[in-house]
Formats: sequence, C-alpha cells, structure tokens
Amino acid sequence: HIPVTRLFSIVFSHFPKFDLPIDLLLKTFTPEELLDLPLRSILLSQQIEASMWKRNGTTMENQSMCYRDHYKSIMWDKDLLAVQLLLTLCEPEDALLKVARKYKVEPYLVLLPSETSYDPLLRMAEAFSSLLLYVICERFRLNIK
Repeated sequence: HIPVTRLFSIVFSHFPKFDLPIDLLLKTFTPEELLDLPLRSILLSQQIEASMWKRNGTTMENQSMCYRDHYKSIMWDKDLLAVQLLLTLCEPEDALLKVARKYKVEPYLVLLPSETSYDPLLRMAEAFSSLLLYVICERFRLNIK
C-alpha cells in the first residue's frame, strides 16, 4: 500500500505536464482512502520520535531515522506530497478531522491541558500541528526523483 501512495504522488505531480484529467487517477480509490496510507507512515515516525515505541528498542528508532533522514527524498517527501495533494481533493473539514482523529488529538484541539508533565498525547498534538505546518508551508518541486 505504501508504494501505491508514493507512485500516486509522482504520477500526480506530472499530471500538469501532460494535461491529464485528475479523474483518471481517482477512478480506483477515493482521496480519503489514499490519505490514510501516507498518514500512517508519517504518524508512525512521529510516534517513534515521541517515545511511544520505546519497548521495541532501537530498531524502531533506526527505522524512523531512515525514514526522516537517510531516505528523506524517497519516503518522507513523497508521503508529505501525497498528503498535501490528497488534502486538496478532500472536503476541508472532513480531511482535517480525519487527520486529527488519526493523531488522537481531538481533545487537545478543544481545550489545552494545564499540566506541563510529559504526556505522549500532548507530544502527538504537537506532532499534529507540525504536520499541518508542513502541509501548508512545504513546497515541492515537480521534478521529483
């Protein structure tokens, strides 16, 4: 499933060059279905950084480091591009609500807790807001490698 979304982001980024209609690409999957796949990869990486997978040892940390650092142009950039593109094809309220539910940060969007103790869910709320910043601010080049 992950290669499908990375292929989607590559193919979709080349659609303007060939004047292809977007309906050709979205005949098999809806944007909401495709949005779930790159979000899983990004979410897992951010959960590892928030120390929510500590019991799995250094293996998970190494996977996250490979995802975010070593193979950034192959993995992270294409997943982020897929999220950006798919969010533009979804209804705005539904898409942001789906992302918030995926991160399990809905309670933190309503009222921020007054406690400053270490809370993994608070770290995930922070990761959710940083993902929104990436989606809104990150630019991509059409010449993806």
